[in-house]
Amino acid sequence: MSKQRITILLGAGAVFEATRLSTSSITRRVIKECKRYKIAPDKSQSVVDYICKFYWERFGKNDPNYKVYSKANLNVITNYVNFEDIFHVLELLAGYTLDSSVKRYTSAYKVFTKFKNRFSDIDYLSIISSANKMINVINDIIAEYCEQFDEKSGYFKDFLQELEKEYTLNIFNLNYDTWCEQSLKSYEDGFRLVSGYDKLQRFSIDDYRKACEKGKNTIAHLHGSVLMGDADFKRGEVNRFAYTDDQECLYKYLDYNAASGYRLRSAKSNSANQAGESLIRANIITGLMKTDKLLWNPLMEYEHHFYKALTSNDKLLIVGYGFLDKYVNSMLWRYQCENFDQRKVLLITKANENDWQPMIEPPFSPPEMTIFTELMFKDQAWFCKVKFDQVEGGYYSDDGMAGLYTCGLKTVVEKYMDHVVRFYK
Repeated sequence: MSKQRITILLGAGAVFEATRLSTSSITRRVIKECKRYKIAPDKSQSVVDYICKFYWERFGKNDPNYKVYSKANLNVITNYVNFEDIFHVLELLAGYTLDSSVKRYTSAYKVFTKFKNRFSDIDYLSIISSANKMINVINDIIAEYCEQFDEKSGYFKDFLQELEKEYTLNIFNLNYDTWCEQSLKSYEDGFRLVSGYDKLQRFSIDDYRKACEKGKNTIAHLHGSVLMGDADFKRGEVNRFAYTDDQECLYKYLDYNAASGYRLRSAKSNSANQAGESLIRANIITGLMKTDKLLWNPLMEYEHHFYKALTSNDKLLIVGYGFLDKYVNSMLWRYQCENFDQRKVLLITKANENDWQPMIEPPFSPPEMTIFTELMFKDQAWFCKVKFDQVEGGYYSDDGMAGLYTCGLKTVVEKYMDHVVRFYK
């Protein structure tokens, strides 16, 4: 008898209790390690500091710890700007500062804005170098905690393995790490070794779709992985798949050293979106133009599978997702529409008594998580009717079809894992 399937969406919160890796901590390291790339050869300020300074002066000016950027506390500054903001501005600057007189390669920013005076001194090579350095820093940070899997991942590994005993898992990971792969005994991600290479793998759409149809565990990295990257082909074979793989197609390596080694010694030109804005190519999706980069395979196929899983399977488990990606939120909305009466959805997050209740924010629209949970429970403003401890250890809808834990994944695995397994039966 085949197992029932569960669609699992994993966000950063799924591993945070083990890694303590926050957006702020990544941003601090990015700022520190990008200082060598100056806005101009004769300037002392780095491109990244230049960007952060504008965010700080615009949004941090009312902070009680506000000081001029050069003297401000970095921990405070990262409350107002994060590494994805920085990367987004770098992409905009890359397109803006690159001279172009051809319409199809020119964004509207160049035509209708007067940024030239402010950005004319910024060196294009420093912009690209800053972006590439950011990608390498983020990859290294993730790889560091991947190496700590055996000592830190106990609860995460138990979580997936307990579910695997009873269900087939369709995992969609927004993180770049390899903890899912290291946790499961068997899984399918669609990658196959390239003949003639012992560490390089190429994605097969057909094999991945067959695996999904046959009820195997699947792992899809929606935003890329530390093991992905451009293919390190032998001389004379660089065009081996030129007629079947587009230039943005991502390959996969069997270890991080192979992936990072080629990334550091190779370079490719950037692409652009429909609006002519520069997209800096990388093995991971970061910045604020994620949807434009989902067109790169295998990410396009993974996104397709995610949508299909949400609209064809009523069993959904969301762990550690902050509801910050608009395209993911749109897909989750579609899940609710397709499965409103037959839904079986559980949300595990980490919150405390002061911040778990969603608040109305300008311009007077509730956060996406508020909307989603109201639909989950079929109960508008449900969070006004309960106390925190009722939600922390598990709060369920009146019809028993939706549940929420705010104590974090680690506590759920230690205290309530049997509840989670039984919930989907």
